[in-house]
Order: sequence, then structure tokens, then C-alpha cells
Amino acid sequence: MSKDNVLSIKTIEPTVFFIEEKKELLQGVDVSINNTGKPLKTSIEVKIGLQEKCADIGMVKQGRGKYRVYVPDVQEITDAEFTLSASGKVQGRKRITWTPQKHWQVYLAHYSHHDLGYTDLPIDVLHEYDTFYDEVLRFCKQTE
Repeated sequence: MSKDNVLSIKTIEPTVFFIEEKKELLQGVDVSINNTGKPLKTSIEVKIGLQEKCADIGMVKQGRGKYRVYVPDVQEITDAEFTLSASGKVQGRKRITWTPQKHWQVYLAHYSHHDLGYTDLPIDVLHEYDTFYDEVLRFCKQTE
């Protein structure tokens, strides 16, 4: 990288979060980028093992910021390379050893005290709670 580069990758932090996109499982990664210049439209190319993915980060503001990108899920330890580009020019590159992340499955179990004389019959209360769960799922989808 030349001294003209204003963007640099400071840290790469794998997360425990996964999404499914086009039937492919992708892992969330937080990339910390430092920008010493004006805001730039930026992309990042990721090579993990034999897999590659290019992601648009959008505008990277001046200063240090954390940006989430999604990379292909891998099942074994391998090398990974992250290449940061802006204005058609490579700005920064970082290589790390990539360790696969455990896949978690989260279950939600409803539990609450029920006071028959205060609320309603349990079956009616369950229907009311069911709408709450729909709202929880809707909020989760809005924040993906």
C-alpha cells in the first residue's frame, strides 16, 4: 500500500451471528476501518480458503469505524485475506488465520406466572402471547 492510501483495516472480529443468503450460510464479521481522509465509498473482498466474496461497505466516514460484512461459512481452520478497495484502488489488506465458529440454535420457551382470576383463561392468554412472539420475530427481521 502506498502512503496515498487513506483507509486501513485495524481489526477483524468474527461474530457468532450467521445469515442465510441465496441458500448459502454466511458468518457476520466486524471489520474496524480507519479513514484518515474524506468519506469514501468502499468495498471489501474476502478470500477464505477457496471461497471468495465481495461486499459493498458503503461510505466509510473519517475516523475509525466498525462495519459488519458477511463471509462464507467454513468448517475447518484456514487462511483468510481481507482486501479493502475504494475508487478502484486497493487501500488496505489484512491476512489472518480463520477458525470456524460454533453454530448455535436458540430456542425460546414461554414461561410466566398465570393468575386465572386476574387475566383470562390460559388458552386465551396464550393467543395473546402468540401475537407478542410474532412481533418479536418481526423486530428481529427488521434489524438483520
